Amino acid sequence: QFCSVMDEQQALLGSDQGREVASRCPKCPLQCFSVPRCSWFACQYIGELCDWEKCKRRAVMFCFLFLSVKDMAADGMVFGDMYFNLQWPVLAWCLAASVILPQIFTWCFLWSASMSTWRDLVAVLLVPAIGAVRYAVLSFYQQPISKQQVALGLMCYSAMPFLNFARGFKTGKPPLSSGATWWEVAEGLVEAPFSGILTLYGAFLTRQAPSLKFGSSVFFSCLSASFAAQKFDTVGETVGLGSTVLGAIKKVCATIGSRSIAWLVLIQP
Repeated sequence: QFCSVMDEQQALLGSDQGREVASRCPKCPLQCFSVPRCSWFACQYIGELCDWEKCKRRAVMFCFLFLSVKDMAADGMVFGDMYFNLQWPVLAWCLAASVILPQIFTWCFLWSASMSTWRDLVAVLLVPAIGAVRYAVLSFYQQPISKQQVALGLMCYSAMPFLNFARGFKTGKPPLSSGATWWEVAEGLVEAPFSGILTLYGAFLTRQAPSLKFGSSVFFSCLSASFAAQKFDTVGETVGLGSTVLGAIKKVCATIGSRSIAWLVLIQP
């Protein structure tokens, strides 16, 4: 109110400073007589960053982003371990395909519905392409296996979770026109179960206790699938981080419990 009063008084004066104040953006929360001009950052973001409801939605988005990144990192480590250490190239490439192909199919689906752009496809394929080129160069120059393993691990990454997070950071949720829900479904309900099953299959083939790489990959695949299922159940609703985590835990417990009971029943003589 003080800023609006000062703007009116200065505009009535007809001075250059008054005309400058009157031309400022009326939505800027930091307007005052001493500020020479409206700050674009303040005008666009200060109000949204201080909104508690939007902060809670951002926390949910960040939690899903964290799980997606950890899941991709674990899949990348398992991919490199299968290809170089365990000498299972076919299973390793099947794991990489289970990570990349669902996102390509999702882009094709959204493209047919005019909900995706070429920038989304670039976000999906950019990091895997960099990993493939880097691996080809390192392999050609016969660099250490550890560097080649890291390069191959990049093929399990995607920039799409970061893009969706950036799109929805201002309001706390991505716009419906971007198809962010379908990207989350592809990540959590298609890619995570497939990669988790292939990782478990590889762990069973070793006939030993699963390593930390395999165990973390399966763990984060289960969490990613649970969070995606919970978010898919609450599409269009405003759900806080606590409710999302609680719903995901319920889904994890129900899934693990039902699978454990089925496993115990099947092994009975």
